[in-house]
Amino acid sequence: MPVTSVRSRNRVRSFSAIVAVIVLAAVGLIVLPTAASAATFAVTSNADSGPGTLRQAILDANAAAGADTITFAPSLPTIVLLSTITVTETLTIDGSATPVTITGQGGLFALLIIAPSTANQDFALNDVVFDGTASTGWTGVALDTGFGALNNTERSLTLTRMTAKNINSGPFQGAGLRDFVMQNTGPITIADSTFSNNTSSTSTGNGGGALYFRGTNGLVTITGSTFTSNSAISGGAIFLDFTVADVAISSSTFTGNSATGPASASVTDGRGGAIAGNSVGNLTVTASTFSGNTAFTGDGGAIAIAAFALAADQATITNSTFSGNHAKTGGAFWSATTIGDIAVAGSTFSGNTVSTAPIDNPLGNSIRLSGVGNHGLSISSSTSDEAVVGFDTWAISVESTGTSPLTIAHSTIVGPGAVKIGALTGAASSITHSILSSVGAANDALVVTTPGAGTIAASWNLDSGVSAAYLALGAGNQFSVSDFGLAALANNGGPTMTRLPSDASPAHNSGNPSIVGAPSADQRGLARVVQTIDIGAVELQTLALAATGVTVQPWLPIGAILLVAFGIAAVVFGRRRRRGLHRR
Repeated sequence: MPVTSVRSRNRVRSFSAIVAVIVLAAVGLIVLPTAASAATFAVTSNADSGPGTLRQAILDANAAAGADTITFAPSLPTIVLLSTITVTETLTIDGSATPVTITGQGGLFALLIIAPSTANQDFALNDVVFDGTASTGWTGVALDTGFGALNNTERSLTLTRMTAKNINSGPFQGAGLRDFVMQNTGPITIADSTFSNNTSSTSTGNGGGALYFRGTNGLVTITGSTFTSNSAISGGAIFLDFTVADVAISSSTFTGNSATGPASASVTDGRGGAIAGNSVGNLTVTASTFSGNTAFTGDGGAIAIAAFALAADQATITNSTFSGNHAKTGGAFWSATTIGDIAVAGSTFSGNTVSTAPIDNPLGNSIRLSGVGNHGLSISSSTSDEAVVGFDTWAISVESTGTSPLTIAHSTIVGPGAVKIGALTGAASSITHSILSSVGAANDALVVTTPGAGTIAASWNLDSGVSAAYLALGAGNQFSVSDFGLAALANNGGPTMTRLPSDASPAHNSGNPSIVGAPSADQRGLARVVQTIDIGAVELQTLALAATGVTVQPWLPIGAILLVAFGIAAVVFGRRRRRGLHRR
């Protein structure tokens, strides 16, 4: 039989089978599988319960299959809840068309609890305001997550343009969000949200005035968000408690948050004016600002990390600003970790302060690492510009270098003292192409209390102090520098403030003329090598003509070349045009 005939018969049979299925389904003899359909439930009443209320909409969504959505009627007054509402199925509470405000009345409870009834449930809130101002006798948290039926947990949680403000969580942690557990690797995403004037009064040794994460093992992403005037016993804004997940914070602002641990608090209290962590995974902070945060009785005015969970974990701070933060020790950043590393790049620390009581061992206006073990600190293309205080302290203080070394490169560090190291152990540390300036005692730029057999490889640096036996000196170092020729901290372009060297600065054109592997950009993101590489965080973007002393911008020679090329092209075009006219 011809092949084409067989194919034709197969097509006819397939078509007939499809028609038969459709007919049988139409008369109800078989049931075709269908995907669960999503439903939208509208909230039209601000009452606690009953038709059209948020409670009824969530009950209906819990009972309906599919990924449901709840919306709100225009101009809906503040919704006042008298007890918790539990969400069990995939749901988006969406106030993007008509933002809504929710509060509580009477008692101690969470407004919303997410407790999935089955696995793989996703939850989202958009444009929802949780406001404790309008509450009457209510304390608690806005959003709580935990175990549902059969210990199910949410697969993902997304909060977009959420606001939590003026909430007193009482004995609970995290007035805006208290997250206890997620489905394995489940992400939490918080975007463009605001957390302000929230308070956690827990006395359990942790806190998180706005957000609390415990046991979370997925990626936590916080972007474009603002944390202002939140407070807790530790972690004024955020507390990371045994969170093995990676936490990524970007383009966010932390202002005026405080860790309020009492004077008699344990050693775990009063830490991290903005963020505190205990046994955490990777912490990444990018393009964010921490200002005016305070750890009244503890460590880390902005960020305090007691320990990392794994040796491979690290804190990475990039293109960020820390200014005017305060703590007993570690004015901006503190860690006692004995494993994991801290890396700082393209960032500025300024005006951070520590205790004035020597008994507090007040060290590290910018950064204090008090742990002894296998941890390291690297600082590159960054600026530390700290104020003078009435006793000896240092902008950067490291208790022990451990097997991971201290590395400072292409940075400017100015403080009462610049860098202090308690003990040099393990791998050799290095400082290169950096400015170390002490505005306190002249020889406090770099101090090592117990050098032992350890060394610091030093090359192409400017140092207000003198050489020492623990320095393995390379080429290009200048000691006893009294005038670094640096302008005051200012906006000189780029994401962070910097100190710009003058043409006459000893930092200008004083780096390694044969440098290999130089960074492509300085702290501002501008060309790192213009002529001979500069020392410090900033590369002066000018060329000095030796014969005349005239300052020339780098683009002028390029412009001159283009102008000459244009002139030649015009001449050639003019000659060709004249020849053409003569031929005519």
